[in-house]
Amino acid sequence: MPEFLGAQIRYVVSAIRYKDESQSRERINQAIDSILSTLKNESEKTILWQILNSMAYRGIAMAVWRGETFMWESLKKSEEIAVDLFSASKYEQVILKENLITLYQTFYRTHLIHKQEREALEYLKKMKDIDPYDSTLQLEEGLFYGDKGDYASALPHFIKAFELGPPGLGMSGYFAGVCCKNLNRLEDAEKWFLTSIENDELSISSFLELVEFYEKTAQMSKQSQIVNQILTTESLKEQLEPHEIEALRKNSS
Repeated sequence: MPEFLGAQIRYVVSAIRYKDESQSRERINQAIDSILSTLKNESEKTILWQILNSMAYRGIAMAVWRGETFMWESLKKSEEIAVDLFSASKYEQVILKENLITLYQTFYRTHLIHKQEREALEYLKKMKDIDPYDSTLQLEEGLFYGDKGDYASALPHFIKAFELGPPGLGMSGYFAGVCCKNLNRLEDAEKWFLTSIENDELSISSFLELVEFYEKTAQMSKQSQIVNQILTTESLKEQLEPHEIEALRKNSS
C-alpha cells in the first residue's frame, strides 16, 4: 500500500508542477480522490506511513482549482500529522525533519502569495527553529525584508546567510552589497560586491554594481579593469543583452 500511495502522490505532484497538458484535471482529481480514500481507510500506523500521509496532504494541496478551503485544510492536515511524529531512529528523524521543513516552506510561500506576511514570517521562524544553521533560511528572510525596501532589517540576514554558507555565498554577498548601497554605506557595498565575486566568479550582477560604483566615485581605473574582465570573460558576457555589452564597450573606450 505505501508504494501505491507514493506512486499516486508522485503522479499528482508531477502533473500539477510541470503542467502536463496530457493529464486532464478530471484524471488528476480522480487520483486525488483515490489518495483521500486510501488515507481515510488505511489503518497502518508506522512512522514512515504517517510521513507519507503528511506528504500526501501537502501534495494534493497543490490542486488550487479545488478551492482555497481545500488547499488550507489539506496543508493543515499535513501539519497536524507531521508535528506529532517522533522516532528514535536517526534515519526516520532525518525524514521527519526534511518533511516538516518542506511543509513549512510551502506554508511560507503560500502565505506570501496571499499577502499574509505575518503568517508567512511565523512559518519562516518555525523553519529556523528546526535548523538554525540553514543559510538558505537566513537568505529567505533577507529577501523578505529586501523586497519590502527594508534594507536595514534585511542586511543582518544576508550577512548571517554568508557566515553560515555555503551554499549561496555569492548571492548572499551580492544582496548584502545591495543593502549597503541603499543604506548609503558605499565602502561596505564595494566590499560585499567584491566578496560576492570572490565566491562566485560568474556573479554578473556584482560586476555590474561595481562598474556603476566606480563610475560614481570617479575610480575610472578600477572601473576599466572590471569592464575589461566582463568583456573578456565569455561566461560573464553571455549573461548580458547586446545593448548592455555595447554600453560597457562605450564605458571602456
